[in-house]
Amino acid sequence: MQLSGKFWIMRQTLFYIPEIVFGMPLFGFGLLLTLWLVGLFAIGVINARQHSVANSLTALVPYALFGAAVIVFLMPRLAEPIPGSEPEMAGLPVRGYGVLMFFAVTLAVTLAVYRASKRGIPADYIYGLAVWLFIAGFAGARMFFVYQYRDQFQTNTWSEFLGEVVNIAGGGLVVYGSLIGALLAYAAFTWWHKLPPLVFGDIMAPAILLGLAIGRIGCLMNGCCYGGPCDYPWAIEFPQSSPPYMAQLNTGLSHGFHLTRKGEGDANAGDATGRLQVAMVKPASRAADAGLKAGQVVTAINGKSLTGIAGATAMRIATEEIISTSTGSRLELALDDGSQVAWTGDYAPERSLPTHPAQLYSSLNAFLLCGLILAIAPYQRRDGALLALTLTIYPVTRFLLEIVRQDEAAVNRFGFTISQSVSFGILAVGILLWVFVSRQPREHLQARHLSH
Repeated sequence: MQLSGKFWIMRQTLFYIPEIVFGMPLFGFGLLLTLWLVGLFAIGVINARQHSVANSLTALVPYALFGAAVIVFLMPRLAEPIPGSEPEMAGLPVRGYGVLMFFAVTLAVTLAVYRASKRGIPADYIYGLAVWLFIAGFAGARMFFVYQYRDQFQTNTWSEFLGEVVNIAGGGLVVYGSLIGALLAYAAFTWWHKLPPLVFGDIMAPAILLGLAIGRIGCLMNGCCYGGPCDYPWAIEFPQSSPPYMAQLNTGLSHGFHLTRKGEGDANAGDATGRLQVAMVKPASRAADAGLKAGQVVTAINGKSLTGIAGATAMRIATEEIISTSTGSRLELALDDGSQVAWTGDYAPERSLPTHPAQLYSSLNAFLLCGLILAIAPYQRRDGALLALTLTIYPVTRFLLEIVRQDEAAVNRFGFTISQSVSFGILAVGILLWVFVSRQPREHLQARHLSH
């Protein structure tokens, strides 16, 4: 991607871990599983000296089962041919997104453990809760993505469907799905262990925001969660085959313009808002030379009318026509003022149009919220106040951030994306939690400690 005149290569894949090491399989029932089990056994022995054997096993069993399942069943499915390897070898791609997520989880858990120690809460509880939150959050994020983009997961058999679901490299994760899954796991964990849920919610809130802030940088490396076109000095450009590039290519990038739905989200048939609008025209492009201008409304493309139909259908028709004329044939656009512009399609450009760095906006937002929560924590007087504040502010900022994002289509007649719609639900939960917290007695929480 390009930022401030410099071209950065997107690093979706950092490197590959070969499938065969020293002539032995690494994944599945191989070396990695052996190392995983031996390492956990060593940790268990060390912990057993400080705690009871039962407590040590209880803390490690979830890690052991989850890690073993990933190594045996998931990793072999994710292996792919290593580019340029001779003879051709398979390997596990190490994605930039995955590396950033690892650091996000590690630092988030570290922060939670530190804050828990200030309240006299043993680290074992945080580690155990972190496992529950990670598994449930990961599953929730993936299921939310599968539901949101369910049209992309239509397969002939259940095995093919499950294969697509676990293929994270070919799909994605949704933050709100992760949040919903994590909230359910958090409620279940605190209930199962008879722990005060509001206390643990206050501890985990800034940690989750820290993890989100780092994870969004991974989104930037992966090219997902991208913003819409803009001409600000801090706009970024993405290379070919990246998600924002392909999305723009399908909506006119190869011709030098970007097409969006006018009145995004209003799909009323026959309404003018169901037509398409030119969001941006690249200077010195074929489209600009033909006289196309930003803000103009397109009523027909290559003779196919875009009025009187739903906005999503109009966009699909336009995309099909644009793709079919991206390599040299003629493209004709009829405009709502009765005029017409036409030109011969150019070849695909090297980079996308400049876009909002929506991933960095989201990362900065999460960092600032995390800092705010940590700054307020010393003055907290009621359990649950930090969690309530997080569930109140974050959905508002997320709703605003969705305005500059381009990767999610509107899902209702008000023009809201699915994340904006969910924001209302999260905000309602936060408000209800505030009502509950405000009725609790004010206490000096720093004097309160929890222990085994």
